[in-house]
Amino acid sequence: MPDYTSLNGVENSQKSTLSNILLNNFTSFYDWGFLDKGGYYNVKLNNLDIYNANKSVLKPIKIDGRANGSVWQTYRKNLVWESGVSKGAPINISGVYVNNTFHSTGNITRPFNIDYRNGTVNFASGIPLNSVVKMEYSHKYIDVVEADGVPFFREIQKDSFRADSPQFSLHGSGTWANIGQTRVQMPTVAINVSCPVDFAPFELGSHKQYVDNEVTFYVLTEKSWECRNIMDQISFQNDRDIYLYDINKIAQSGAFPFDSNNYLAPNATSNSLYPHLVDNYRYGHCYIKESKCRPIVELNQGLYIGTVKCRSEVIEI
Repeated sequence: MPDYTSLNGVENSQKSTLSNILLNNFTSFYDWGFLDKGGYYNVKLNNLDIYNANKSVLKPIKIDGRANGSVWQTYRKNLVWESGVSKGAPINISGVYVNNTFHSTGNITRPFNIDYRNGTVNFASGIPLNSVVKMEYSHKYIDVVEADGVPFFREIQKDSFRADSPQFSLHGSGTWANIGQTRVQMPTVAINVSCPVDFAPFELGSHKQYVDNEVTFYVLTEKSWECRNIMDQISFQNDRDIYLYDINKIAQSGAFPFDSNNYLAPNATSNSLYPHLVDNYRYGHCYIKESKCRPIVELNQGLYIGTVKCRSEVIEI
């Protein structure tokens, strides 16, 4: 019998519903997808790039509430923590060098934590600013983020691949003056998911229905060819299914990859990888359709933005 007093499609009014589940999943799907297909750079100890810059060297930054010399950052944020990618082998961070002395992760004499998302090594106490801090690591090529819900202003940062920049070489951050949480390093894909835009019945006598949401991808790059490349790779996912994971189940299980400090959670590399989440916390599947690219716009010299739109189709109860 129909229930005329309760909400359809709502198990608990405080839990995340379809639009937020889609936003989280599309962000994870493309973040993992680009990485899995070789979208990362390995930074090995003391290897110089074509600009004669040593990208393994970290620089100190000042963060309110933290002692001077306690936070050191890599030249790019969004460090790789995932394992099992199909193209190549990202570097698994094993520790840091301070003045040529190696300190492994979990070291008691020189305790530190790594903020993978923002590309910082956070020491328990400050070390001298003239120290030489180095680390082997991998960072992702494309920064995939949610377009909405940003808690504070983010600044687009150009030339973020140029570790030879004199402004990065200063003690302090120069153009890296904003901490990782407030910087957008290109190329970036920012994703927005609308609330449902269309409904269609699934079958007679059932509350199930097809729910369509519009998904928008904003691609920001410093080169026009790079913008076209990424837009192609997004639009090529047209006319396919992907699995979705349920963020409510993940919240209950505690399988998030990071804790509240952005430090990697225990067993994250086995329990929190995107393929593991869709296998073990399945929500359902999503059909991607009607992908369309819009013309690339050059906002100013060295800043291009392209837009890709598609529709997601999910069977919702």
